Amino acid sequence: MFRILEDLYRRLRRIPESIARSKHHSINQRLFDTSLDLILVVDRHGNFLRVSPSSATILGYRPEEMVGRSAIEFIHLDDLDNTRNEMRAARRGRLMRNFDTRYIHKDGRAVTLTWMGVWSAEDQQHFFIGRDMTERLIVDERLHRAQRLEVIGQLTGGIAHDFNNLLAVIIANLDVLRRVRKDDAQVVEFAGEAAEAAVRGADLTRQLLAFARRQPLRPERIDLNGLVSGITKLLFRTLGEQIASRCRLRRAIPGSSAGRLCDARSERYRGGNVAGGDEPNL
Repeated sequence: MFRILEDLYRRLRRIPESIARSKHHSINQRLFDTSLDLILVVDRHGNFLRVSPSSATILGYRPEEMVGRSAIEFIHLDDLDNTRNEMRAARRGRLMRNFDTRYIHKDGRAVTLTWMGVWSAEDQQHFFIGRDMTERLIVDERLHRAQRLEVIGQLTGGIAHDFNNLLAVIIANLDVLRRVRKDDAQVVEFAGEAAEAAVRGADLTRQLLAFARRQPLRPERIDLNGLVSGITKLLFRTLGEQIASRCRLRRAIPGSSAGRLCDARSERYRGGNVAGGDEPNL
């Protein structure tokens, strides 16, 4: 890109303005006209002298809408100081500059451009080629997101493993409690419900571990009636007395079907009716 920039700049300097605008333009003008990158010729004050047609694709402005105007009108406010510093450094003798600047698209969004610039002391002009980095930034963001998900998976695996150990202790103690207080029906009932909830929690942690380790899940056919009935008492107790609750189940449910769960907590403080089960329209 550096060699192309230098060569194109030298050739454009040799082309009189009348020839550059003629229909029978040279290979240099064709490069200028067909470049996918944004090419700008700017005076020392930051005013656009020439703008390549690619401006319409990259920024939404036609070249004639930009020529004669100041770059300040198009550069993102937060990037103005950096751009000015780069242009000053170029004029102090550092001919080739590489930097990023966000321009404002005609529709208002910011477009990040990676620039390569040359300063001509003889012509008192800056010559820039800017490459749109939008797609590259999107790809980088997707990569970073995938990396974050991988880290989350590793963290989830560690938490799920520790939580599974805690649940094992809880389940064991609940089993002991049921045996010790087997004569107290209420204690046995509560301990049994708590143990069932802990077992379901252990099943969830196993799924989290499978996700974290990228292991395939092993789907199993389950008795939905039994599963729903097992959590009914706990669910109704959680909703409170102000919610009238009922659960209707079919006699036989295919193992692959599932009832729809209702978010009853949103109704808790307003009162109302909550229905659950696998009948249609529930």
